[in-house]
Amino acid sequence: DSNSHSGIHLYACTSVLITNNFAGGNSSGILVDFSYNVLVSGNVTNANRGTGVNDEHVGVGIEVTGGSSAVLVTGNTANSNDGIGINMNGEGGSVATGNMIRNNLMRSNTWAGIRLDNADTNVIVQNEIYGGDTGILIDRPGRNNVITKNIITGSAVNFVFSYASRDTGVAQSALTRNWFGTTDEVAINAKFGDTATGFRPYRLDVVDTSAGADTTAPLPPANVTC
Repeated sequence: DSNSHSGIHLYACTSVLITNNFAGGNSSGILVDFSYNVLVSGNVTNANRGTGVNDEHVGVGIEVTGGSSAVLVTGNTANSNDGIGINMNGEGGSVATGNMIRNNLMRSNTWAGIRLDNADTNVIVQNEIYGGDTGILIDRPGRNNVITKNIITGSAVNFVFSYASRDTGVAQSALTRNWFGTTDEVAINAKFGDTATGFRPYRLDVVDTSAGADTTAPLPPANVTC
């Protein structure tokens, strides 16, 4: 049922499966806090609504926080949340590290599809992010994250945005082989905000985001010699 807190809240747990649930109409659909070795898979976390107090109190589909590590978020749907589809952040001086966000669908989340905040050395791969203000938001220290083979299209303002004013190291996250709905580099670059740069190499066609797919590169454009 809907409530003003989290639909599912995991705290200080190890080796837990959260699978095949519906968690909508809450502040956070699923919250994994200060936990290790967790699988979040096959869940639907739509239309969660925050308190609206500030950017830390927006509705989130799935949230991995409090220095959680070895968390795999895969095969979930996080649509139409009034803040973020999937939020990975450290709290209280902790850093979220060694996690993976893979093969998830995020559509029409108001603020961002995926947000990394105080998150280092995580992998964001083969996700589909459509619409919303920003596709991927890299917030306070975001170093050595790998963001690859994602579909990020239809973002109203930015495909990727990182806050230079909050940390000078956020651009150290690697962005490669993502598909932005176009091969027009001027159009792609216009939707990379603040210190987010270096989107090359990028995909020339849609990424196959199914598990184990995307092993064959598309053909080059016409009149281009490899």
